[in-house]
Amino acid sequence: MYLDNDDEKVLAGEFGETRQKMMEILVALGNVYGAEKLVPIASAQVSGASYKTIGRWGLSWLRSLDARVAVPTVLNPIGMPREGWQEFGIAEEFAGHQTEVIE
Repeated sequence: MYLDNDDEKVLAGEFGETRQKMMEILVALGNVYGAEKLVPIASAQVSGASYKTIGRWGLSWLRSLDARVAVPTVLNPIGMPREGWQEFGIAEEFAGHQTEVIE
């Protein structure tokens, strides 16, 4: 898969370990699907944002990253309402983990 000079630098780790990991994932997916190159994006959707879905292992992986969005980004549905979650009987421990996933 073709990468431009900036993408090659990301893959080489010149912009940090987190961006390098993400580029490795994109390149691997590109190879699986036979992509010729990356395409520029103006926005993104993040899936796997519910603690109920990713659990403690996913949260542990997120904690290992120094990740921030680089384009306007929306989340898939999460495991609770951001406000008023107590009214639904959601455990405080779960709420704390879900909030950490969002952050």
